[in-house]
Amino acid sequence: METYTRLILSEREEISINAMQGKSIRSIAKKLNRVPSTISRELQRNRTSNNAYRAVVAQSRANIRAHIPRGQRKLVINQRLKRFIVAHLKEYWPIEQMAKKLKFMYPSDMSMRVSHETIYSYLYVKPRGQLKELLIRHLRQNRQRRRKRHNRTIASIKDLILIDERPPEVNCREIPGHWEGDLIMGSSFSALLTLVERTTRPVLLAKVSGKEAETTRKTLVRVLKRLPSDFKKSLTYDQGKEMARHV
Repeated sequence: METYTRLILSEREEISINAMQGKSIRSIAKKLNRVPSTISRELQRNRTSNNAYRAVVAQSRANIRAHIPRGQRKLVINQRLKRFIVAHLKEYWPIEQMAKKLKFMYPSDMSMRVSHETIYSYLYVKPRGQLKELLIRHLRQNRQRRRKRHNRTIASIKDLILIDERPPEVNCREIPGHWEGDLIMGSSFSALLTLVERTTRPVLLAKVSGKEAETTRKTLVRVLKRLPSDFKKSLTYDQGKEMARHV
């Protein structure tokens, strides 16, 4: 499918009828022109107390989920996940580290997966009163409001290449040689350049003396020169000023 659209009531009725007839998930998916994972997820999340699937019940639950803002939805519904986040937050765990630990502790349980952006969104929007004060007080930066991300750097980068212009084979992660980079800033103007290859997942690290564009360019050149030519196909980077010399 080129684009994903939500299941509608008529599709859910078709799923209900075929599931009662004992049809396989793949056969239902083929009939509805959906991927099997969509049907599997729909059946798992919407079974009733007697382990049956009913289209009307599933549609009602979907309507409720649709009215909860996307950034808050998972932590509003999943109490076990919310308890995990709150408990680790009280121990002053970094938000990003919580998200990574969930992947490690629950490798096959997708209900216990959440991005750090979703956690931040929930903390700054959903809780109220004393609970909100308690949770935000345990954030390392202890801000009452989350700072907006401004996009001022984009205009200062000449000949900007958007991520949509990447070769299509980058997204499939089948061909090695496509890299993603970032610059991690430390104290005293120190920085660490990181490069990760999307297919085979090796990580390259290099110390950078500052975040000036020319310094970053020289460091990138030095690191990439060590790689064989067929292992250098593309590099995806963020839109920070340190990449103003990307051309």
